[in-house]
Amino acid sequence: MDQRHVLIRFKLEEDFYRCWLWGLWMIQEFPMRVFKWAPDFKLHAESSHAPVWIGLEGLLVHFFDKVALFSIASVIGVPLKIDVATATLAHPTVARICVDVDLCGELPQRVWIGIANDGFWQYIEHENLPSYCAHCRKQGHGRDIYRKLLLVQAKSREEVGEQVPVLHDNKGVAAGSTGCDRRASPVRAGGGGSDTTPGQNDNL
Repeated sequence: MDQRHVLIRFKLEEDFYRCWLWGLWMIQEFPMRVFKWAPDFKLHAESSHAPVWIGLEGLLVHFFDKVALFSIASVIGVPLKIDVATATLAHPTVARICVDVDLCGELPQRVWIGIANDGFWQYIEHENLPSYCAHCRKQGHGRDIYRKLLLVQAKSREEVGEQVPVLHDNKGVAAGSTGCDRRASPVRAGGGGSDTTPGQNDNL
């Protein structure tokens, strides 16, 4: 580690979740952002994984079971916990699950619940989904911020006749995408955007 990073070890899993899910802590007026440790941790890059609460609005009440909810949420990432209102059926209109998601991965907007053609599409709401920039490998903004900055710089440099820089992706071609800002390009579980029933591999 270095002077900017602190490794915190927890004895209780619940303490770890409480610390990680809080996200940003203030220590004597200094901000401290918390990330989950991983073997591929690098000092110069923030993790693309983040805990995200998802909501399953209108889910049938008999699915308000931890095992069933974790099975549904596993389509998005690694399920961590369900909230108290979901566990106690205090608010049966929506089920909320906290999931460890990779912000650079595909985040579905819906999931098929059922067997073969007997089932239904359940839509997924991602609450406060963070952005992740694949260019600087930081959370909090998408790669599109660099594109906007380059457009402003390009306009200024064109006025004085200077060469305009081009932002490239990993393949060396001009990039206009938003990197890992998943809010800009959501996908659907099972592929496609129609309301047809999924194939066999899409069933839970």
